[in-house]
Amino acid sequence: IGDQSGVNAGGGSVAIGSQALKRPVGAENTAVGFRAGTGVSSGAADSCTFIGADAGSGINDGDDNTFVGYHSGLSCTDGSINLFLGYKSGSNQTTNSNLLIIDNQDRGSVAAEITDSLLYGVFNATVASQSLRVNAGTMNFNGGVDNDLVSNWIGTTNSGVITWLEDEDQFSVADDIKMNGETITDLGGLHFNSASELTIVSGAVTATQGHHNIDTEGNAANDDLDTINGGNAGEILLILPNNSGRTVRLRNAVGNIFLKHQVDSHHLSFSSPSGAGAATRYSGGGYYDFSTTDVTLDQGSLTQTFGTANTSYAAHASIVTSVSGTVDTGTVSIVVSGTSIDDEGNRSAADSETILADITTAVTDSYHETTKKWLGTITYTLTETVGDPTAYTIDFNYGFSKYEDFGNQTFTVTGLQVVGEAGASDSGFNMILFYHSSAGWTYAGTGFVPGGTQLANMNTDHSTEQDLSNGEPFAWKRTDLNTDVDGNNGEGVVFRVDTTAAKAVESMSGVIWVHTQPPFSYLSDTKQHLIFMKHGANWLEL
Repeated sequence: IGDQSGVNAGGGSVAIGSQALKRPVGAENTAVGFRAGTGVSSGAADSCTFIGADAGSGINDGDDNTFVGYHSGLSCTDGSINLFLGYKSGSNQTTNSNLLIIDNQDRGSVAAEITDSLLYGVFNATVASQSLRVNAGTMNFNGGVDNDLVSNWIGTTNSGVITWLEDEDQFSVADDIKMNGETITDLGGLHFNSASELTIVSGAVTATQGHHNIDTEGNAANDDLDTINGGNAGEILLILPNNSGRTVRLRNAVGNIFLKHQVDSHHLSFSSPSGAGAATRYSGGGYYDFSTTDVTLDQGSLTQTFGTANTSYAAHASIVTSVSGTVDTGTVSIVVSGTSIDDEGNRSAADSETILADITTAVTDSYHETTKKWLGTITYTLTETVGDPTAYTIDFNYGFSKYEDFGNQTFTVTGLQVVGEAGASDSGFNMILFYHSSAGWTYAGTGFVPGGTQLANMNTDHSTEQDLSNGEPFAWKRTDLNTDVDGNNGEGVVFRVDTTAAKAVESMSGVIWVHTQPPFSYLSDTKQHLIFMKHGANWLEL
């Protein structure tokens, strides 16, 4: 119907409108509108539907197309199986096939139709190869009152379901959500799955979700957890005890578990003893007690004792060597013997430990100490350990070292503060905070002064204003010490007070501030939850 409409159309075709299906000779086409499907030549396009003025007007051999709208598919010549809906929808396409375009704009180019058309899709017999692009600033899904909306993605390697549950006012997601580096804001809360049980096997568990309860191996009363397998970098993990009657101990840095630093402090308290004049005193968790003169041991004088019988020193035996020892042949050691005590309260009445395995390895000012602590009188003994030496000797200072190590754990000293009141005037007053380690010691034949590296010295800080005045207050503060101390490996801090007048310090209190890295944490009745984040291969406590 219409001027020159369908003049060459094949069988089963319908043409309505001037020049509709004017040139194509293909069969079973339908064209409605001015020049709809008019064609550029006598092409063999079959089974097409064109509705709208100039819809598909450039068609040649493209089959099975459906173009609806003014100038829809205007330039399509040989593309097939396309569906274009809307004013000028797909008007820039020429030979592309299997496309869905829903739009109402002339986008100006094929590329712009991909990125700017409201809907742009690709059909395919294989579902996984199909795609649909929605180019919209806002998408609203409104299923009405108490209706659910389900979106299902199924592919060859990935799948997932997002369901809007109207009656529960929530989304249900059946796969991972990736934010591609973006931020989640205004989050009301996180709700984890109920904790599933993991049982320790040889010090390890394997996390499979973000919330687990941990049980001991074989229902033991106590068990150590050193390693957490599984999880991805950046993942959060909450763990709690499975059974309140069993205790799980998490050990720092034994496996891949690293416990968080904690802010801690050690309080100081001191007053000069009545009648005490010039003296070196200690406050807090440590002290040095050394002979002021050295000792020379040799093949004719093998031993040196130190300490008073039955005295509760509970300190490490220590030496500072003068120079390298000499041995004519073989190996000679220095061995400490006496009554030892450990930090668990275990006393051994006849114990010994080698403090220096080979006296020839000693150097000037080298400090050595036993790992064990001692009570009462101890004995240093030159001991022939290899060969049959006949002439040997070594000089060293000797005594006890006790230092604050915050429960045998690594820590960082951050600062200190001391406040007090003088009981007498004293121009020789001083306070020193030592970093106890093997560094910084100085041997002396006489007048030996124990202690290594000084972290802080009041006289150095205050310079000329360092005296005590009778009845007057005094104070000292440092906040920039920032020194790492390996308290689990023979290091610590010692606080020393020097006075030269009787009752120089009427009263004094203070504090040493630290950040600790505890060697253990526990899951038990008193600590119900621990939270970790995975960083690389390690789990870091938050």
